[in-house]
Amino acid sequence: ESGRKMRLLVNEKRRDAYESALSDQTLDPQSARRRAAIVQALSSPHVWLALKDYWDMDGQEAGEAVAWAIQKLLATQK
Repeated sequence: ESGRKMRLLVNEKRRDAYESALSDQTLDPQSARRRAAIVQALSSPHVWLALKDYWDMDGQEAGEAVAWAIQKLLATQK
């Protein structure tokens, strides 16, 4: 519980950073929010751990897979 509280202390700042980095005036606010949330999720250690544990990827390959997914996501939104 205390770990969750600590993470949430910077949650608003973290969300603002993702939304700012991914700002796109052509998207409606709900789509922009969803896109930022998915990019944050893909960047999380949980995803990297799943790629390592379930797909036998090392850090390099996991990074390339995540980068590929983010690039595809961003390309389909425009």
